[in-house]
Amino acid sequence: MELGDGILDEKQIAQRIVRVFFLCHIWFIFVLLCASGAGADTSLSHLPEYHLILQFYSGEEMLAALDLLAQDPYNQTTTVDLISCDLAFIAITAHSASPHQVRDPYFLLPGLKQISDDEIRWPETVSTEEAFEASVNDPLFSQQWGLQMMQVPQTWEFAQATYLPRLNLTVAVVDTGVDFTHPDLLGTYHAASYDWVHGTPRIIDTNGHGTHLAGIIAATTNNFMGMSGIAPVLILSETVYKEGVGIRASYSAMGIYHAAQAGAEVIVLGYGGKKYSDIEAQAISYAKKQGSLIIASAGNDQSNASHYPSDLSDVICVGSISQTKSTSIFSNYGIFIELVAPGQNIYGPEPGLKYSKKTGTSQAAAGVAGVAALIWSLDSNLAAKDVRTILTETAENFGKEGRDIYFGWGYPNSLRAAELVLSQVLQETADESSD
Repeated sequence: MELGDGILDEKQIAQRIVRVFFLCHIWFIFVLLCASGAGADTSLSHLPEYHLILQFYSGEEMLAALDLLAQDPYNQTTTVDLISCDLAFIAITAHSASPHQVRDPYFLLPGLKQISDDEIRWPETVSTEEAFEASVNDPLFSQQWGLQMMQVPQTWEFAQATYLPRLNLTVAVVDTGVDFTHPDLLGTYHAASYDWVHGTPRIIDTNGHGTHLAGIIAATTNNFMGMSGIAPVLILSETVYKEGVGIRASYSAMGIYHAAQAGAEVIVLGYGGKKYSDIEAQAISYAKKQGSLIIASAGNDQSNASHYPSDLSDVICVGSISQTKSTSIFSNYGIFIELVAPGQNIYGPEPGLKYSKKTGTSQAAAGVAGVAALIWSLDSNLAAKDVRTILTETAENFGKEGRDIYFGWGYPNSLRAAELVLSQVLQETADESSD
């Protein structure tokens, strides 16, 4: 056969025949599985569930695929759990009797980029002491050893004495929700808060983990009750946790992406898992480009094994230390540790107008997030990368000289960081005056 424009040679024809045969074979298997599943039990309860993320090259292709998933035979075995046009993904629950072929039918969807498992993350608190009530003026303040170690009270006094204007920052807590009715969190609610699990702007916290982190960051100081938070900020709650399931990477990605869209300066992720998620990494990359500072817990596995999302380069990975400045026995370690912070017996509010002490790298990450917000609030010209640099340059280094695998650069010294910010502000003012 002579070759010309638009004419296929024998090799190309053979390749197309093989490809069409392969796709038809997959589709035939899929239809059989659907038919057998539908005939046996339309509820699909007898079939194992597989949670997948379908990523597409564009939002338009994602929507086209969504239309197909709503039609036969896909709709007989597929439940759509979450979609994002901006991130171009569909999170699904697939029901299949054949684990080795569960992904095959979805490869037929147009514009498909890749299929991955919807990995699970868990809130990272090791232990919780029994909740209790505290009703006099910040009675727990004297027991908040983490504040003293990071010199937070001294930073409050320094900021007040220097008359630096304070910015109204937003810290996103991507977690189990926040009890904004707690007296120590009144006035911290950000209107863009959203519950992605239940699809509602109504925020509750049935677990308590997110409320605890929010309190570490922003509990009201000198309000005649409870404890003191580190920085007076608004809390943007991105609820991504489902009871009995955990935090799926797709929901984590949505929470992070939405927080960045809403303008959160700081995003704290007090959870993690051992497996990488591309869609979660994309959301974090987007948040960084939007100007957010992302802070994540290193994990509580006493290990240097892979841990996500904290192992991503766009994230400040935070380990935990004890009151004696030693590495917490449960804390992960390794080359990704950038900072450590107090993470043992840390006070925080609990749903139901109570307080508790919790232990974990989540609490440490919330401490760093609070300090970052406190420092950032002192200078409107700072960018996320500047705050990250200030935190590491002024950290209290008590491990090996420089950065090491157990303590990173050390723990935040908020007073030292504030003094550096002030010196930079004064230098900028002097430079402007001389122009």
